[in-house]
Amino acid sequence: MMLLLLGVAGRAPAPPRDAMSSSEIALALRKHLSPARAQRWIRAKNQATVALFYRLCRWKPDAMKRLLVGDVRRRLPDGYDVARHFTPSYAPWDQRVCIVPGGDLFRAIADEKVDVVTGTIETFTEQGLRLVSGEQVDADVVIAATGLEVLALGDMQVVVDGVEMPPGERLVYKSVMLSDVPNLAYVFGYANASWTLKVDLAAAWICRVIGHMRRIGATKAVALAPRRDMATRPMLDLQSGYIARAEGHFPRQGTGVWSVPSYRTDARRLLRDPVDDGVLQLSHAPVRAEVRSPTPVP
Repeated sequence: MMLLLLGVAGRAPAPPRDAMSSSEIALALRKHLSPARAQRWIRAKNQATVALFYRLCRWKPDAMKRLLVGDVRRRLPDGYDVARHFTPSYAPWDQRVCIVPGGDLFRAIADEKVDVVTGTIETFTEQGLRLVSGEQVDADVVIAATGLEVLALGDMQVVVDGVEMPPGERLVYKSVMLSDVPNLAYVFGYANASWTLKVDLAAAWICRVIGHMRRIGATKAVALAPRRDMATRPMLDLQSGYIARAEGHFPRQGTGVWSVPSYRTDARRLLRDPVDDGVLQLSHAPVRAEVRSPTPVP
């Protein structure tokens, strides 16, 4: 049976899923440290490796693109059309980098178990699909991995005291709350690192806020939007089509606690900085909004 996957490009090889933890460094840490401490160090090492890779891609995109494409070329047979099939037009991390665990896809191509076809689809046919070039691609199953439509907050309508508060007109507060919306927290992972890294931090911070509110008897928590002269930019720093299509629906970020930072800054903000930081307003009043007339974020 042929399985056809549509809409993926720009892949980079990576070690097997457990290669980092079984490396010489990880083995040495497990040998000399307790299991819990060794795991913390291994986790920190892996996180730092991912962060370094991302920063290098943003700092030297052309050099990193040559490095990644060169590594793909090394893993494929001589003469394989890497320029067509595995060289995207954009720089690494302009869109998300698709990691190939252990390079298994490239081994399958080299062993002639997988064919890659790159082109623009004209239409579906009874046998599969036809490209604009006229090439017919037969398939028993087609999985569409493109055309994704991202919904902010799951397309939930946010209403405060009868006034709709569209997420696209809000600022993010510590990447967990929306400006001027009381008692609403959301969880959104990293686009350039492990999703659960941010999810863990956000969940821990939400628990800290709830615990603090119970201790002081507060019933409402709201982050009031800063002055309107703050420069803003999209919450997600990616140029992917599905991100571009969602522009205007996702909240925006500014500076300070209104920005979407790196893991290290997030860990400090969400785990160690005080909950009552002077921006998050906690009160005993009924849960009603003290919102200045909602205006779109520039």
